[in-house]
Amino acid sequence: MSLLRRMVGWRRSPALDEAAGMDDTTPTAATPPTAPAAGTPLDHLLSLVTLEPLGERRWRGRAGADDGWDSVYGGHFLGQATAAACASVESGRRLHSAHGYFLKAGVAADPIDYEVEVVRDGRSFCTRRVRATQGKGVNFELLASFTVEEAGPTLPAEVPADFAALPDPDSLPTYTELMRSRDPVPFPEGWAFGERGLDIRVINAPWCDAGPSPRGGIRTWNRTTGPLPDDPALHAAVFAYLSDDSISDNVLVPFGVTWSTPGTMVFSLDHAMWLHRPFRMDEWHLVEQWPVVAESARGSPRVRCSTVGACWWRRSPRRRWSGSDRRGDGGMSAPSSSTANVHPAR
Repeated sequence: MSLLRRMVGWRRSPALDEAAGMDDTTPTAATPPTAPAAGTPLDHLLSLVTLEPLGERRWRGRAGADDGWDSVYGGHFLGQATAAACASVESGRRLHSAHGYFLKAGVAADPIDYEVEVVRDGRSFCTRRVRATQGKGVNFELLASFTVEEAGPTLPAEVPADFAALPDPDSLPTYTELMRSRDPVPFPEGWAFGERGLDIRVINAPWCDAGPSPRGGIRTWNRTTGPLPDDPALHAAVFAYLSDDSISDNVLVPFGVTWSTPGTMVFSLDHAMWLHRPFRMDEWHLVEQWPVVAESARGSPRVRCSTVGACWWRRSPRRRWSGSDRRGDGGMSAPSSSTANVHPAR
């Protein structure tokens, strides 16, 4: 599958919105933030991807006020839209691909409404279109395809050449422990120190001692912090939520830029993922991310997740320069399927 990275906490300006194909329209009536779910961080994660039915093929998802960003985290849209799509198909249909477009920044304090359109119902495949809204305008759109299980030949997935030498997940610090050891912290503290029900152990990254991977990207072990019910739709929604994590960073790495670099802004443009076989998100998965192309202030990274699939993202990181500091424009791209915009100095 492929992805780009999260819809991060960036401060929008009309110029940025116009460049990103977004407008500055916000919902007409602000809704008070939804109180965090009681219980553990994993309970809260599951509550995020458990939607409230509103009527025929319509659902409402919890707000993203505690995602750790000023706007809605891209994985929040992805996870909830995936849950809505899964809820609209018959049991026995498994999500095998999804393609999303981030159309307008989300308001973190407001809940999100999802409307599902039945595009096609066939004997082997069915397709759903999901639109996410917060008041006026569409924030996010997802096209999801489902299939029935069929027997067929298997081509084993490629594994990294150094797989046998990779550290065991339990030998690595938790994500929060790693972030607390960094000075400066490479992300906003709300994200870096937040407990989200996900156990992420970083193998390679610019902000860990091992540095970037041999492909110049990020590698992690990922799973939830506890067991999940035997519900394939739930596992798919949790995977979609996680799939937007750290994607855009891969197109920042070659330029020596992080989210905390002054003047850096990143936003998601589109995201695609392919799920090749059944999987469980409460088991360890090796996630490999690396930069593929950067051009015209957009970037694409590639992502491969062992036993799960592959992803592509597109994001738009923007590096803002002032006066004599601006010496030229460069582009950034990220696959797994995401796009990013960045303007690094030459």
